[in-house]
Amino acid sequence: YELSMALLAAGSGVVSASDDTPTYCVAKPDGVVDQNVLLDALNWVCGKVDCSLLLQGQRCYEPDTVSAHASYAFNEYYYQSGRLTGTCDFNGTAMVTTTDPSHDTCTFRRGRHQSAPTVSLGWSLPVSGTGAVLLVVMTSILF
Repeated sequence: YELSMALLAAGSGVVSASDDTPTYCVAKPDGVVDQNVLLDALNWVCGKVDCSLLLQGQRCYEPDTVSAHASYAFNEYYYQSGRLTGTCDFNGTAMVTTTDPSHDTCTFRRGRHQSAPTVSLGWSLPVSGTGAVLLVVMTSILF
């Protein structure tokens, strides 16, 4: 007889939106998150993406708040990371939204929300008196 096992792991999105609905990663509202944790997240993400538009005199400087600056930087990281599930968290300080946070001259990048890569692992072990064979199949599919 043959012994088979299969595992399918798929990410699930935070936002319920059609595949064509633009999504954005923004800081959670003031009062919901600790401002020190938010500032730490902003400092970390600005080490990963270009935050030059947040400098004084640049088009995304205003409003000059940690939350507004974090929203822009978080969205840049989310965009750069392919908008995959899990790339908009920043220690619980961020969330995905379908509301465009762009304002005045500061335009946020937009795109559709992606699920995490689907990974399928298949194991097949034929067991008989003549020997055993182990077959491992791994695939990764991005939607």
